[in-house]
Amino acid sequence: MKKMGTGLFALLLAAMLIAGSLAYAAYAPQYTQEADALKELGLFMGSDKGYELEREPNRTEALVLLIRLLGKEAEAEACSYANPFEDIPDWADRHVAWAYAQGLAKGYSDTQFGGKDRADAKMFITFVLRALGYDDDAGDFSYEEAPAKAEEIGLISPGVYGDGSDFYRDDCVHICYSALTKQIKGNENSLAEKLAAEGAISLQTARNLGLVPEYTGDIRELTVACVGDSLTFGMGADNPDTESYPGILATLTGPYKFTTENYGHSGATVDYESFLAYANTQAYKDSLNTEADIVLIMLGTNDAVWSPNQTDFPEDYRQILETYLNLPHSPRVIAMTPPHLFIQGFGDLLEDVVEDEKTVINELGLDIINIYEFSENMSKYSEDGVHFTSEGYKVLAEYIYNELCAVLSE
Repeated sequence: MKKMGTGLFALLLAAMLIAGSLAYAAYAPQYTQEADALKELGLFMGSDKGYELEREPNRTEALVLLIRLLGKEAEAEACSYANPFEDIPDWADRHVAWAYAQGLAKGYSDTQFGGKDRADAKMFITFVLRALGYDDDAGDFSYEEAPAKAEEIGLISPGVYGDGSDFYRDDCVHICYSALTKQIKGNENSLAEKLAAEGAISLQTARNLGLVPEYTGDIRELTVACVGDSLTFGMGADNPDTESYPGILATLTGPYKFTTENYGHSGATVDYESFLAYANTQAYKDSLNTEADIVLIMLGTNDAVWSPNQTDFPEDYRQILETYLNLPHSPRVIAMTPPHLFIQGFGDLLEDVVEDEKTVINELGLDIINIYEFSENMSKYSEDGVHFTSEGYKVLAEYIYNELCAVLSE
């Protein structure tokens, strides 16, 4: 009998293990490739356990996915809004605070968000419809009819998510990926095109993934001389020759195809009296011999802030711009403000430099590309608070490309 009991116990234990295994493996993710694509775009991160696509999402995760789909994660992480909810994990505190301030997140009470509760299809689809510009408060759709609205615009397939059936992180990935190809309400652009134009995702990556069509119109070829300091040289990139912003700019194609010349010199400053003066560098001397159609100038970063002798920045900056304006072949000179410094104590000083630059640029009647404003939320791409990683220069180059195309098309 004892032997029988042991055998029966073993059989029952085996049955329990098999049942548990079957329960865990009951759902097999279908959209791993789409998760890979979203991760490549920076819109889906997974967790320390991987993608966990077979798991149901909670309300906090659903909200963070929405923020990423809006291209606002960096803005959310840097926000200073108060978070009234007491049940939010530390990693999502800023996300929920931002969403609450924007009217995107509502809790169960004044202090409870219910972040660990399951997010169902209606809730997540409501979030994504909002990302596409549809407003449930304005009557574009209702929460209960969110799946029907999503079917109407082609966001989801008919009859898949409207019956209250199981809803997994895998489904979240699929809906987010589908949303990228859908047109923003009242706009000719898709969500992916909008995010690329804002610098939230890489346009080239989106094209490589087939989310944004290749440019098929006429292409004009121009040469661009890139003048600047270490941020033009590409310090911080794995391979500055190809991964600096001028190197990446040369690979981008649309209405214009640019051949770039990199005249960046690390440590150079605008100040003519400094031993770090850009005017004393070989890069500067070489740049004066350029035959480029466009001279793109980005100077005045950290070196302008802590250069020991800098006393007449506006005058020196004007002299540099005028030097290129007066080159024999009269290139088009376009000035760019420097990016933000992500080092405590230097932000306000750089802001003064940028204002001086903008004044001089306007007085000379030059076109301006405002890198300072664009880079406000790019701290995640900077390891030393000054220079960018290879990925950061990619984001910067795509923004510069789009702005150049806009300026040249005016």
